[in-house]
Amino acid sequence: MFKRLLLSSLLCFLPLTKLLVAVSQAPPKFNPPRKYYLALGDSLAFGFQFSIYNQHYPFVSPELFNHGYVDEFGHMLEGLKPELQTVNFACPGERTRTFIGGTCSYPFALHDNYSGSQLEAAITFLRANPGQVSPITFNLGTNDLNDLQALCGSDLSCYQVQGPIYLSQISTNLDHILGDIRRAAPDSEVITFTNYNVSFLLDPRFLELTEAFNAVVTSTAAAHRVRVADVFAAFNNGPQPAAICTLTLVCTAADPHPSDLGYRIIAEQIWQVSGYEQLER
Repeated sequence: MFKRLLLSSLLCFLPLTKLLVAVSQAPPKFNPPRKYYLALGDSLAFGFQFSIYNQHYPFVSPELFNHGYVDEFGHMLEGLKPELQTVNFACPGERTRTFIGGTCSYPFALHDNYSGSQLEAAITFLRANPGQVSPITFNLGTNDLNDLQALCGSDLSCYQVQGPIYLSQISTNLDHILGDIRRAAPDSEVITFTNYNVSFLLDPRFLELTEAFNAVVTSTAAAHRVRVADVFAAFNNGPQPAAICTLTLVCTAADPHPSDLGYRIIAEQIWQVSGYEQLER
């Protein structure tokens, strides 16, 4: 009962029409890869793992993180278009609000550095290369949820009050971000994904928060013709805790980031939803 009440309260801010858009809108138009693959997002897009970071601190080069989903997906794309170049603006620790109006707080070099916000860098790059950037992958919002969990801890009533507020702001920010990206790249293939959950190992009710967050991801994506890979199902629908312990480092190193295999699985989910496999025939 508590789980149902929590999920209902987290979803209550979303208008019914916004929830239905994901199933009512026509599929996005298919577009093959072009000159550049642009990756945007947080530590997942960066390919971050704490073991690598801690081992090399304070000399942490971005080249150390070369088994992330962006790397894996980029290699898949190179099989179709060998001359394709990957540009990765991902910033570990990025929130939806900092993506829009902040600067990257990660203390070391990024895969591809820039000044200003990540959104500004993305729009500048897209405008400088009109019609040459596709696909674009994007993931964001889980650090916003981390802030909510830090605030509420195990207090269910806090989630019921603060959860809809946080999710509403995430929805507004994602709508802003994807709207700007789509206006700058109207014909690009844009792909995001649902987020997996490791917190259920502590309390199964955290799955309800992830489901509510993924509903926001899916609805905002559909509103901007963005494809959605189902990473949640790939990580969380298998036998547990074996699946999550294999696909992330949470059980061996207390690190919620994906293992190398987990990052590869994310890339495969993106590949499947992209439709690019039809170009191999």
